[in-house]
Amino acid sequence: MGMQNPSKSNLDTYCKIIEWMLTSGADPWLTGPETTFTFPLQNYFNVPVSGHSAISLAVELLRLSQNPKVAQDMRSTYKQYLDRVLSLLAVKADNRKCTQVGSGVLQRWIQIRHLTDTHTITFEAADGAVTCHDSMLMATSPVLRAMIGSDMMERSRGTITLDKQSSASLSLLMDMLYTGSTCLDSDPKIVLEALELAHRWDVRDVVQALAGRLQDMISIESLVSITEASKRLGLEDLHRSCDAFAARVNVRWRCSYSLIAQETVSRP
Repeated sequence: MGMQNPSKSNLDTYCKIIEWMLTSGADPWLTGPETTFTFPLQNYFNVPVSGHSAISLAVELLRLSQNPKVAQDMRSTYKQYLDRVLSLLAVKADNRKCTQVGSGVLQRWIQIRHLTDTHTITFEAADGAVTCHDSMLMATSPVLRAMIGSDMMERSRGTITLDKQSSASLSLLMDMLYTGSTCLDSDPKIVLEALELAHRWDVRDVVQALAGRLQDMISIESLVSITEASKRLGLEDLHRSCDAFAARVNVRWRCSYSLIAQETVSRP
């Protein structure tokens, strides 16, 4: 991927080569063959290529490139380059033909989600802590990759402070990031919190999934908050569902009011 000579001209050339390979049909999810070859990162790390796809290798290199052992100017260069690489790979990955995921795969990711002793990131929420793997966050969106590499996280502790977020909404969001589903029985307020954060982090598939979940949670009590969020976040399908519910409620209210009025008039 061109990590040995990270000058701007070289990196531009490498990105063009990657783009050409993807256009020619290269699969960024394809795992490489068994090999003893390692990927050097300056003089500090040698990343084994065996078992990695292009995407997972880029994520691992991005993680290691932000190590304090690497010079600050090189960390910035590596990050810009690998962000570009991951953006190129993500476009190709989005165009892959979808296949059904077996229940065994889902169970595996649920188990990974709950391997808390291997978690490397701690979110400090308003009412507690929620943990996860940094690789999951870095693979999810450029916003999360930037957050992990910024001053917002205390590197020595691997901590991200979100003191206005509830731990319940973060737990829901982590479930969705890992598995695209959840067993949590969350109320609309919690789902809205998770939706807001997913939108802020630009995790589009989770935004759509949570918006779909909210469509089934529209009620008289939640209508205003869900409608407001759908308008502000540009979620047209959710907004239409809110409008449809409001119209039905309005019709029922008018019918009830009309019946009450008729009964009142007919009373002696």
